Amino acid sequence: MLRRKWKIGLGLAVVILTVAGVSLAGSLKGVVVETAQVTEGDLAVTVRGTGEVKVQDLVHVFAEVGGRVTSVPGKEGDRVAAGDLLVTLDTAALEDRLVQLTAEHQALETQLAEARKQNRLALELAALALEQAETDLARVAFLHEQAAVSDSELEAARLARDVAAYKVEQAEAGQLGVDTLVARVQAAAALVRQSERELALARVTAGVDGVVLTRTVEPGAVIVPGTPLVTLGDPGALNIEARIEPRDATLVEAGQAVRITHLAGGTPVATGEVATVATTGLTIVSPLGVKEAKAGVEIRVTDGTERLKPGYEVNIEIVVDQGAAATVVPESTVFRRAGQTMLFAVRDGRAQLVKVVPGRRAGGLVEISGDIRAGETVIVNPPPEVKGGTRVSADRS
Repeated sequence: MLRRKWKIGLGLAVVILTVAGVSLAGSLKGVVVETAQVTEGDLAVTVRGTGEVKVQDLVHVFAEVGGRVTSVPGKEGDRVAAGDLLVTLDTAALEDRLVQLTAEHQALETQLAEARKQNRLALELAALALEQAETDLARVAFLHEQAAVSDSELEAARLARDVAAYKVEQAEAGQLGVDTLVARVQAAAALVRQSERELALARVTAGVDGVVLTRTVEPGAVIVPGTPLVTLGDPGALNIEARIEPRDATLVEAGQAVRITHLAGGTPVATGEVATVATTGLTIVSPLGVKEAKAGVEIRVTDGTERLKPGYEVNIEIVVDQGAAATVVPESTVFRRAGQTMLFAVRDGRAQLVKVVPGRRAGGLVEISGDIRAGETVIVNPPPEVKGGTRVSADRS
């Protein structure tokens, strides 16, 4: 029994010593905190926003004639040159129409040629008859003055001259019919040219060099004029249509450098420069239906296009001021207390409250001055239990 009590007492002593050791170790370790380093460097002032990646120069190809699609040689992703075939349409109906219009045009030309011939002959005969009638009238009038012919013979000669003159007028009026035929021939020729153009347009070709980005028709589809067919562009030449806060628009100007990251964050995946800044505001409707005023900025991607795709939503950061050398810390390390800006520096394993004067802010960093030096460790988002003099240790997780 005595031995058993001795063993129990020994076990309790071990437990007490273990708990005391853990407690002592915890007190020596202190409050676990997230830390960051004070650094020195150029603090660039930036403007942030979001945007959508787009191809710089899109060429939308539309159908100019209707019909049934027979082939679409250009697949998405294919690189094409100007003149390459993109889409073909069934041309049977167009060819039949061209044959019909050509035949009608040729028939009208034949009719016009015959009408001109007949009109020219009628004019020549009428002119000769008028010339003869005027000669006869002159002769009869002379004889009438000599009392060699009667008044009735003179009147008959005059009537013959008038009839001949009327026939000349009729022949000249026939030219109006010729002019009408000329107009009909011209209209028929225009229809033939239009039909030839439509037949040519049934073969849709690329107007520029580029890559087929989208195609919206497939063989067998029946389309009408104006139907979108394919979109061409160069995926290596990208723009970003960005949106920033209106208050920041006055800071942005063409030529400023831009850092581009995915919406998920991380390091920049591409770089660019500001191309233009919109002079009018934008109204954006959020997914929740809230209207927000934004300023538009067009950004030209200069490097990293292979890591972007048209349609991507990205974050953009425009460098509006490269800044100068400064002592900086993460914004999450500074806070206001008793009307002053402060932070906790970790010195000799303990949190020490340090008053600082904040300056410029950019990219999640803030410029500070005060009793703090580059290379020192500061506490990020100090927890409530951290006070001046609290023992702390860095979170290693």
